[in-house]
Amino acid sequence: MTAEGPLGSPEATQRSSKTLLLVPGEDILGDGIVLEIHGFIVKTLAPQVGTKVKVGMPFEVKVTVTMACGCPTEPAAIGIPTNSGWSARLVREGNVEAEVPMQICRACRTPIRAMSPSPRRDRSNCEVLAMDPVNANFGLTREDLTIIP
Repeated sequence: MTAEGPLGSPEATQRSSKTLLLVPGEDILGDGIVLEIHGFIVKTLAPQVGTKVKVGMPFEVKVTVTMACGCPTEPAAIGIPTNSGWSARLVREGNVEAEVPMQICRACRTPIRAMSPSPRRDRSNCEVLAMDPVNANFGLTREDLTIIP
């Protein structure tokens, strides 16, 4: 048996499978056959696609996070407010140029953090990485940025 999902978020798609012998006429007791889909769906609210950022000027990084199974996330259950494993980072040509921990917006329950790009004119990516290694949940989102003078 194989399950794949979430189907509406291809960047977060995971596959789970289980192989077992089934005997006709014999019931599977308990919860039956359970296939777990791990991971987070991380969606960027800010910066928007193709955002241009001035050199040295801070900009807002804001995301929403749901579990790949579709369950809502609660900040305390996924490492916030300790901020363990949540970070926004500026990546250029595969190298992390700057990284800052995410903080929770108490009003909207969304991880949010302002960060500054490095002082170079270039194309970069803003990535947000969400991690909950205890429960084997990870998620990543990436948006292109253009650094301008």
